[in-house]
Amino acid sequence: MLSACTRALLRSSSSSSFLSARAAAATATIIATTARRMHPRRAASPTATAAGSSSPKRAKMATAAAATPAAAEAPAAAAQKIVIGTHSGTFHCDEALGCWMLRRTAALAGARVVRTRDAEVLATLPIVIDVGGSYDPSAGRLDHHQRGFAETFGHGHDAVKLSSAGLVYKHHGREVVRALMAGAEGCEAAARDDAAVERVYLRVYQTFILAVDAVDNGVEPFRAAGGGGGGALGPPLYHDGTTLGARVSRLNPEWNAPPEAQTAAALDAAFEQAVALAGGEFADAVVRAARSWLPAKEIVERSVASRLDADPSGRIVRLAAFAPWKEHLYDLEEELLGICGGAGAAGADTAANGKGGGGDDPRTILYVLYEDDREHTWRVQCVAKGPGSFESRLPMPEPWRGLRGAALGEASGAAGCVFCHASGFIGGNETYEGALDMARRSLAAGTAAAAAMAE
Repeated sequence: MLSACTRALLRSSSSSSFLSARAAAATATIIATTARRMHPRRAASPTATAAGSSSPKRAKMATAAAATPAAAEAPAAAAQKIVIGTHSGTFHCDEALGCWMLRRTAALAGARVVRTRDAEVLATLPIVIDVGGSYDPSAGRLDHHQRGFAETFGHGHDAVKLSSAGLVYKHHGREVVRALMAGAEGCEAAARDDAAVERVYLRVYQTFILAVDAVDNGVEPFRAAGGGGGGALGPPLYHDGTTLGARVSRLNPEWNAPPEAQTAAALDAAFEQAVALAGGEFADAVVRAARSWLPAKEIVERSVASRLDADPSGRIVRLAAFAPWKEHLYDLEEELLGICGGAGAAGADTAANGKGGGGDDPRTILYVLYEDDREHTWRVQCVAKGPGSFESRLPMPEPWRGLRGAALGEASGAAGCVFCHASGFIGGNETYEGALDMARRSLAAGTAAAAAMAE
């Protein structure tokens, strides 16, 4: 018997509008491969197959077609353009997302998925993911389960091996990202910019694909204290069951589901739901990165590059326009200033293991000035020691903290003061010039205090 998956493929191939007649014939060659294996006597020769035909004319045509190499090769070539292979049985987030991405490439647009572990069937397909025990991108083989597999994404992400989703993304992700950007309102121009596409491509790996790779490979979401192999932190305080991987997993039938819910056909249908779920969230991540994250980074990049216009120390930045800036600042310190200890392009590490602090490097940025669009006043915000940290690199002087208005002006010596937060991480002023004066005075006070401690 043929699998329900293979029978369903043949039925859909003959009826789907995007499949040509040659493609349907090509799909039939996959069926024939399985049939020969299951019934070797019945499919021993073209003549024997033709003999079982209901029409002498059809038998003659089948025999002639099988005897002509070109006729046999053409359908096989067509099949390679329409079918993606992955494993049958319980599915996971990585191959579901991988199939969704492959369907967004030009070569495999709208492709069908064959879910099987039959090596003979998989061998006929142009691309196979998450099954087969082989990693060979040139041959379209993207599995990660085999002994010795150690492929990572690179770009600072070398601690987590790739899942099938990561493999598809590494080799086809740029094409998919560009296509999604081109189809998103407001992102069309960025889609034509190779540098912008590359930035979004790297960002989406960091913020979306990396977690899929890590979960599939069983990588713990926390590190041992000090970054070493010992000193485990102990069990996590909670388990998050709302992740994408968990939601994909719940689309599999329950262990005690009725038999009709556990057939191959039912699993294939559930897998397509998983593909849509994972792909929809991936597409949203790409569009959000292109539409929101990328423009913000460009604003912060221009502001950091022109920081000497604000103050010759280079430690005060004026944002050209308000945008979310904290994450970008750490990356740009490394990218533009070469400061080791910015968050880095990978963004995988935080202040917990030394990233983002910048140490005592005199080039690190200490204050960011920006206008509050609602109140039309200016803010002076201290840069934190790292992403997620509540400790500032150089907080405002202690005598200023918690003061407002005239009292703050008297304590600081700056005009137009509005407030200074009790923890000293942010202050306000009526004008840009006043905010810049506050930042300069805070910098001078911090420098003097450091010098006094060094004596």
